[in-house]
Amino acid sequence: MKKTIVIIGVVILILLSTVIAIPIIFKGKIIETVKTEVNKNLNAIVDFDNDIKLNMIRSFPDFYLKVKDLKVVNKKPFEGDTLASIGSLSLRLDIWKAIKGNIGIKSFQLKNPNIYLHVLDDTVNFTANWDITIPSEEVEEEEESTDEESTFNLPVKSYKIVNANLTYNDELSEMFIETKGLTHEGSGDFSMEVFNLKTKTDIEKMTFKYEGIPFISKAKIMFKADLNIDLGKMKFTFKENKFLLNNLALNFDGFIAMPDENIEVDLSFDAPGTDFKDLISMIPAIYKTEFKQLTAKGKMNFNGWAKGVYNDEMMPAFEINLGVKNGMFKYPDLPAQVNNVNVDLNIKSPDANIDHMLINLKKFHAELGKEPIDASIFVKTVDSDPYIDAKIKGKIDLSQVKNYVELDEELKLSGIVNADVHVKGNSSAIENEQYSKFYAVGNVNINNIDYFSEEINKSVKIPVMQLAFSPEVVALKAFKMHINKNNLEAKGDLKNFIPYLFEKGTLQGNLNLSSSYFNLNNLLSSMPESDKENVGKENDTSSQSIETVELPENVELYMNASFSRLIYDEFDMKNANCNIILKDEELTIKNLSTNVFGGSMEVNGFYSSKLKNNPNVGFNLDLKNFNIKESFTNFEVIRKYVPIAKFIEGDFSGKLNFISTLKNNMEPEYNSIFSRGILSIDKMKVQEFRPLIILADALQMEEFKEMSVSNIHPSYKIENGKFYFTKPLKFSIDKTDFEVTGSNGIDKSIDYDIKIQMPAKKIKEQSGKLLKGLPHEELRQILLSEKVTIYAKMTGTIDNPKIKTSIKRMLADKKEDIKQKAKKELEKRKEEMEKQLKEEVDKKKKELEDKARKEAEKKKKELVEKTKKELEKKKKRLEEEAKKKLEEEAKKKLKGLFDK
Repeated sequence: MKKTIVIIGVVILILLSTVIAIPIIFKGKIIETVKTEVNKNLNAIVDFDNDIKLNMIRSFPDFYLKVKDLKVVNKKPFEGDTLASIGSLSLRLDIWKAIKGNIGIKSFQLKNPNIYLHVLDDTVNFTANWDITIPSEEVEEEEESTDEESTFNLPVKSYKIVNANLTYNDELSEMFIETKGLTHEGSGDFSMEVFNLKTKTDIEKMTFKYEGIPFISKAKIMFKADLNIDLGKMKFTFKENKFLLNNLALNFDGFIAMPDENIEVDLSFDAPGTDFKDLISMIPAIYKTEFKQLTAKGKMNFNGWAKGVYNDEMMPAFEINLGVKNGMFKYPDLPAQVNNVNVDLNIKSPDANIDHMLINLKKFHAELGKEPIDASIFVKTVDSDPYIDAKIKGKIDLSQVKNYVELDEELKLSGIVNADVHVKGNSSAIENEQYSKFYAVGNVNINNIDYFSEEINKSVKIPVMQLAFSPEVVALKAFKMHINKNNLEAKGDLKNFIPYLFEKGTLQGNLNLSSSYFNLNNLLSSMPESDKENVGKENDTSSQSIETVELPENVELYMNASFSRLIYDEFDMKNANCNIILKDEELTIKNLSTNVFGGSMEVNGFYSSKLKNNPNVGFNLDLKNFNIKESFTNFEVIRKYVPIAKFIEGDFSGKLNFISTLKNNMEPEYNSIFSRGILSIDKMKVQEFRPLIILADALQMEEFKEMSVSNIHPSYKIENGKFYFTKPLKFSIDKTDFEVTGSNGIDKSIDYDIKIQMPAKKIKEQSGKLLKGLPHEELRQILLSEKVTIYAKMTGTIDNPKIKTSIKRMLADKKEDIKQKAKKELEKRKEEMEKQLKEEVDKKKKELEDKARKEAEKKKKELVEKTKKELEKKKKRLEEEAKKKLEEEAKKKLKGLFDK
């Protein structure tokens, strides 16, 4: 017996030792396997704390694995974004698969996960940050090699997610979902192709927005559902389920299937409860303030169905019905109640053609005290040519809302809203300017609105707003608004209002805006407005809370604006007048003229939000008499790229351009900035600038520690995080000429070459250290010169500059100067000799030409004389011959006469 007990004890000891030792032996292999396998198959970086917990005691005969600080970080195009950050992940692993180097997960639990799902606005490619699996072609070689068992499989039996925060931001479909405090658990055999899954979900707060409109705001959700899952057909069928949205309970029946890219649905839902109180729990302002003590009466019905195929081109047929009869509610501590709430709403699409959908709010009626509100809306042909028949009539005294609904203590609300509007017709009638075919009449008048809430942290007052409806336009007859210290007045017309509502046209308008004070920083920021008048101080971080502004599509507004004072970013502008165009998600500013920073400025520029994640701005600026130090104080760009401006007294003028992408807080992406410009500075004084002090010490020129410079014209470029001089910067100080080239960076690095032409006398008197050690002959040559050129190389950083002066280059320049002078003298002598030779050649040429001319004239004269003599001889001979012939003829005639 004793021997048996000893044997049993030894066996137990061996087993315990094995249970303790196996996790230690295989821990490193499992960590290496997990990280290798996951990162090999994902286009993301997955990492976790290597100090994982691994044992078998609590999960024998399986491994228990706990990983802390698990992160999944995206690569391009979401590089740097964190897809998931998980406080801890606990797994039960199949022991035999783990020993073989495989991963078989039986159950898992996530605690405190933060998950961010993001879809870009990319209509060509569906680009989502969770699509991180590597395409099959990239791992083809590894898949071809063997028929071995996969190192990863998922025989999960149960799972749990505790206290999760999940955000889904779909820019493509303009859908936003945010959940806080999500706890979800499920159990089922995922190793089976067909199995039942039991789930339970609790969400503390859920927000759902579509196209910017909040349909659900911070709602509490409970969802308990049993599903039959067919993984082969990817079909999910509802069995027993219960869904609770705040106080509204819903039941679902049917299935969802995803056999391919299409989603097949056959679902129906209804609300088993019929109390009006359940429905109004969906109103955040009502539900969050002592909803249980609310007294409510009335009946409601809420049901619907959807059946068909959903994809990018199709919608399933569906119907939603909502009815309320004789509803009322009242808080026990408030003096008034809302009475006679009646609603009859039907939304139905009988087939996949969305153009066949009908929206019919047959009736909406409610009474706030003695003031009734009535509305009805009928909409059809929403896709081809939206038809609308809508009426609304009623008056609301906002100061009385607190008598019906318990509001937050800090909430302030008052004012009168009075509406009586009726519109009827097809949007095409407005688009085609066939106004006789569209009926629109009525007014909306708002008076003395006063609103403040802690959420927006701003006091909003609208003393007056008057809208008049007609078929042609919605006329803004009067509008005055105050937001804290900001004020704005506007008048104008809006066209194409109805087509714009149905995304069938562009909203067009012409407005005149005016304001005595308008601080855009405070409007865009969630921080309270400061009373200080100056903005953009060096340590001021108020602009950090500003968020990127997305401009609307299909809006075309032309505005004439006049601001006595306009503040944006670091600009504090006086007497700002401009034309503003809002079109195609781009805000264009034309001919903005204003006084700012002690000078004046003319601006033409734009802000564009077409690229949702990378809005950009661009400006052309014409600046006059800007104070340099004040510009440094107020411009972050100048502080980063022109740090010397902090140490300069003086004004500058110039023309420059600027373009940059923006970060989420509307600050520039400084490495993306591109700017070029030519500046003009009449006078400036530089003092206490450390690089200048170091240069003066290197030159032994105390007077250069402070410089007063006149009439300089810097030409610059900012690109790739650096400031460059595009042309050498030239200036003179007390007969010393400076020429500066080079750059400095956003990281405060400097790289400048400085050429200094200094009188030789000054070198001899003050900079003996520079000449120390030079050979006598070279020293004599330098000192005999009128000016000496010194080269300085400035590197390091603005705060820790390094200066080197070049003596060898100085001597080389001197020799080069002598060489150049000799060359010039030689060129001069050569030119003189060539000139002298040319003169002699020209003289000889002239003498030869004169001699030849004289010889030619002589020969010509001799020829003329000779010819003349010959002609005279010939003439005399002919005359004698003629005379002789006449004499002979006369003799013959006389002889004949006497013979007779």
